[in-house]
Amino acid sequence: MAQVDTSPMADLPEDAAAPVSVAPTTVDDPEFGPQPIDPETGERLFRLPVDAQHRALKLQPWRFDKPHMRAFFFAWAHFFVAFFGWFAVSPLMSTIKNSPELGLQTKKARGNSNVIAVSGTVLMRLFIGPFSDRYGPRVASGALMTVFSLPVYLIGTAFNYASFCTARFFIGFLGATFVVTQYWTSIMFAPLIVGTANATSAGWGNLGGGVTNALMPQFFNLMKAFGLNDDRAWRVVMVIPGTMSLGIGILLYFFSQDCPDGNYKDLHLSGAKQKTNPLIAMKRASLNLRSWILFLLYATCFGVELIMNANLSSYFQDEFGVDQGQAGLIASLFGLMNLFARSLGGLSSDALSKRFGMTGRLAVFFSVQFLEGI
Repeated sequence: MAQVDTSPMADLPEDAAAPVSVAPTTVDDPEFGPQPIDPETGERLFRLPVDAQHRALKLQPWRFDKPHMRAFFFAWAHFFVAFFGWFAVSPLMSTIKNSPELGLQTKKARGNSNVIAVSGTVLMRLFIGPFSDRYGPRVASGALMTVFSLPVYLIGTAFNYASFCTARFFIGFLGATFVVTQYWTSIMFAPLIVGTANATSAGWGNLGGGVTNALMPQFFNLMKAFGLNDDRAWRVVMVIPGTMSLGIGILLYFFSQDCPDGNYKDLHLSGAKQKTNPLIAMKRASLNLRSWILFLLYATCFGVELIMNANLSSYFQDEFGVDQGQAGLIASLFGLMNLFARSLGGLSSDALSKRFGMTGRLAVFFSVQFLEGI
């Protein structure tokens, strides 16, 4: 008796294609849920666990993997170098003021030059945010660090007060790297850990303000040991932060990427990401009351840090009679607190947000600001 095929495939023509098995695109992680994998190799696409938008759920600063930790490294490193160059002049001011052609003999003249240096960053920060939205943090950071390494080099050629202050104004544009740093880590790390990532990258970047206070006087002494006089030594030594700025700008452009899924340029071309309109983005931000509240809070907080970085070295020399090298080392201690201070704020914010949401973050913000005011 003939055997009848009763399988589901029995009614299909003989030349019909067999069902195609679809390779899985995710693998389940017991702690972090589905993780994307390469369908061909079965390997995870990212070394760190990620959320649905491919933002990292962990922060491992000792790693250098692309894209998350590579971006984290360059985010804080280029900010560090920017701060180093931005405040490289401050610990040498007691020497620079002795160059008569620069007109820096009075405290008022030196104070005005410090104000001008900060004014530059205020202006550039208004533009670099929308620029980053449109072109990506990699392009924004690379442009800032390479283009504005030039005034760091050129301040050594200053021949009067106007040229010195002009150079300081454009050097101040390096301070806008803070905006890019925070934007970069925000798109690379998930809300679960973004507070810690933002705070640590910003804190380690701010270290540059302390390290430059410690090292620039020593570099100056080294130039003098090579036989240069005071006026020539401070001018030549500015080549160091200028070269650091240029170098980190080139490196981050070629060895990092904008976001977890690639670079903005490629994503725009593929249609995976839409271009933003900088003017519309700026309008939306300016019409949000929360933006202005944060503006005022940040001005009172970070403004104090800028004043301290710019004036501590000179203060210790004038008030306590210590030499330029010692004053720089002492002044650096203030900036070096960023090694842990900002990270603690981020850790506290993330910890309370897990239980209380945004209310927890605001509680940490209020507490820190209030205690600092006291």
